[in-house]
Parts: sequence; C-alpha cells; structure tokens
Amino acid sequence: MQRRNVGVTLGELAKLVNGTVVGDEGVVICGLSEIESATQNDLVVAMDRRCADAAFKSNAAAVLVPRGLESEEKPCIVCEHPKLALAAIAELFSAKRFYSPGVSRLAIIDETAKIAKGVSIAPFCFIGPMSRVGEGTIIYPFVYIGADVSIGCNCLIYPGAVIYDGVHIGDRVIIHANAVLGKDGFGFVWDGMAHRRIPQIGGVIIEDDVEIGANSCVDRATLGVTRVRKGTKIDNLVQVAHNCDVGEHCILCGMSGLAGSVKVGKGVIIGAQAGIKDHVSVGDGAIIAGRAAVAKDVASGETVSGYPARPHREALVVEALTHQLPKFREALKKLESEVTEIKALLLQLKM
Repeated sequence: MQRRNVGVTLGELAKLVNGTVVGDEGVVICGLSEIESATQNDLVVAMDRRCADAAFKSNAAAVLVPRGLESEEKPCIVCEHPKLALAAIAELFSAKRFYSPGVSRLAIIDETAKIAKGVSIAPFCFIGPMSRVGEGTIIYPFVYIGADVSIGCNCLIYPGAVIYDGVHIGDRVIIHANAVLGKDGFGFVWDGMAHRRIPQIGGVIIEDDVEIGANSCVDRATLGVTRVRKGTKIDNLVQVAHNCDVGEHCILCGMSGLAGSVKVGKGVIIGAQAGIKDHVSVGDGAIIAGRAAVAKDVASGETVSGYPARPHREALVVEALTHQLPKFREALKKLESEVTEIKALLLQLKM
C-alpha cells in the first residue's frame, strides 16, 4: 500500500492517465491499495469482471477499470490501458527513495574521481580512481565502484552492488542489491594438465533505462564488450555471460542464463530458469518459455519451449505424449503378450 500526505482528486488522476471519470471527479485519493485492504481514501485496480465486482463492493473510494467494466456503484476511472495507468499512478504515490545530496564522510572516494552536483553517496561506499558519477545519482551504503567506471545521471545503485573496473553505465539505470557488473567472464582452456585461465580484457556497457535485479551478474567480455541495450529489464539471479549482446527492451526473468556470446534481439522475453547455449542468436520479439533449454538459433517472433527447446506447439504435443507414456507402456505389454500367444498357436499348428 502506498500513501501520500496530500491527496489527489480522481479528476487529476484521470488526466494523468488519459482516462475518463464515471461519478464524482472531486473524490480525494490518498493511497493506492489492494482490494481486500482498501480504506475509504484509496484507489484500487480491477483488470477483470471478478475483480471489478469485488472492488465496487470494497471500502475503496474509487476504482480504476478498463473500458466496459465501469459502474455507477462507486466512482471510477476508465482507461484503455489500465496496467499503464497503474504504473503512472503508482509512481505518483511511491515513496521517494533518497539520501540527501552530498558525500558521506564515511565514503572512500579517490581524489581523481569526478562526482557531479546533486549526487548522493552513502556511508561505506568505495569509488576508485578516474571514475565518474553523473548528476542526481544515488549510491547506497556498501557499494563498490572500481577504477575508470562511468555512471550516468539519475541512477540508483542499491547496497552491496559491485561494479568492476571500466564498466560504463548510462542514465536512469537501476542496479539492485548485490548485483555484480564486470566480473571476469568464465573463460578457460585445457592445456593438457590443467584449466588455464584466459584473461578477460574486454568491457561492459549498460545503456540507458536498464534495470538489473538483485544478485544478477553481467560478465566482462573476453575481448570487445558485453552489452545490455536500452530499456532492458533483468530480474533477480540472472546470468549474462561474456560477450553477450542483449537487445533493447528485453525481459530476462529470474534465474535465466545466457552463455557466452549469445545475441538477443529487440523485445525478447526470456522466461524464468530458461538457459541459452553459447553463440546462439535469438531474433527480435521471440519468446523463450520458462525452463526452456535453447541450443540453436530462434527466429524473430518465434515462441519456443521445452527441453531441448522447440516450437511451442510442438513442445506441447511432446509434453502431452509424455504424460501418456504409462498408458502406452501397458498397451505395448498387452500387445507383446498377444503376439507371444499367436506365435505359440502358430507353432502348434505347424506341428
């Protein structure tokens, strides 16, 4: 539940989301809430008929609904894209996360680092030589930033994040707790006696408006760069290996992993726990279902699932047949028994 000290009228919220009001535009909204816990000053959201019925009977002051679900039981905002409207209203009501601008005396910052105006650096942070931090960026406690790191404007870097030397981060990037950017790629070669380490001397580029979840890793390239392009959102516990190129506005769900040199196009969705083999290319707009194991290229717009991954409809057929295996086994045993009996009869007839 999110609340504001000063309320906003329903009419003002409708203008914010390009919606229309059914009922009293002057109703004052002080919070955004779930239906079950709503109070008389809250707005609730209903995406379908079942939720709408519950919302209009709740204690909420008003309801946000898609067109077709409006009712005169309670004031409501009607809009074409309620999820987008929810995002805008939630941002309005969200509590601001900040430290007062300035550098804590308990932070360690190299004298050659350049810190712009309006930056907040909390206690126990470390910023190395020649690194740069842009205006309005907030760095929470216990963040490590190595040498020659570039961080853009209005970024949020949460506690425990580690940013190795030479990483470049754009504007409005959010890096959640304990994420690691620029760790050496997993590169080794067998020399006949041991695994010999291949020095990873490339870099990492994180473009504008990227979000990286807690405990996720983006590895340094062997040569060249590992790149996450603008607008991509990475969930918790995700691995992006060396030399990967992740396209614009992709979604990488929790515990998914990209092996080395994977190329991902624009607008790709990678489901939870999916894995993609090294040097595979995934086309624009493709969807990789959760837990899929992708071992070959995926065409633009294609949806794949399964282990190994195959076109989704084909994977559904395979899955359905797999569930029938016990029945098939019993049928096969019955056929084998019948064949044995027929063979015995034929042998008796020959005699």
